[in-house]
Amino acid sequence: MSNRSCSCGDKTRFALYRICEDQQTFWLRDEQLLKPLKEYLNPESQLADITPPDIEGCELHRRRKVSGATVNRELALLKHMFNLAIDWDLYTGSNPLRKVKYFQEINTGFRVLKPDEETRLQRSATLAIQDIVLYALNTGSRIGEIFSLRWQDVDLDQSMINSFSHKTQKIRIVPVNAEVRRILEFWKLGRKNEYVFYNQKTGERFVDLDAGLELACKKAEIEGLTWHTLRHTFASRLWGEPLC
Repeated sequence: MSNRSCSCGDKTRFALYRICEDQQTFWLRDEQLLKPLKEYLNPESQLADITPPDIEGCELHRRRKVSGATVNRELALLKHMFNLAIDWDLYTGSNPLRKVKYFQEINTGFRVLKPDEETRLQRSATLAIQDIVLYALNTGSRIGEIFSLRWQDVDLDQSMINSFSHKTQKIRIVPVNAEVRRILEFWKLGRKNEYVFYNQKTGERFVDLDAGLELACKKAEIEGLTWHTLRHTFASRLWGEPLC
């Protein structure tokens, strides 16, 4: 439904969850980020009732469970939602996120996964994360491209994948090597929906595995690794640059 067609009495009392439902461009990733916010902040709360201390409490609560980077993404989503409410004349106050400090994210530069780290990571990760890590290392795909990969985009006969990037809005051809073929054939055996990678317990597509990767890294005693590190590693190996 269009944000302009919503009817409610006092628009400044527009509930938080309605703003999310009305934004037609929400991706599954945003919906996933929204869940913990709705668990901590009452989804029926009036926008004017949500204060910086409330948000900081949510921020600290979430930090006990996930990385600072993940919390920052959640806060950025909430900030965007308030900006939308202001733009749509649904909220007349100032954005409370302006007074909330984000967690510091340390940029360590061009980080790559070393061979010994890859071995430890594979030993410590779940089977799904093992395969997705290997897929990323062999294709250079972004994690969003991996999560949105459909079987209709995979052509094993021609050994190629049409990979669509939401970031660039472009399709690129990804060659299928032996490792990628092994991974795809395994996931095809238990196929439950149109997406290649999915939660094997629920049958639903993956939308966020940050916590799983973080846990695997903790067990493997690996620091500073993100999903994008795997893309860096792919590029480094492709050009034959040293990884140590």
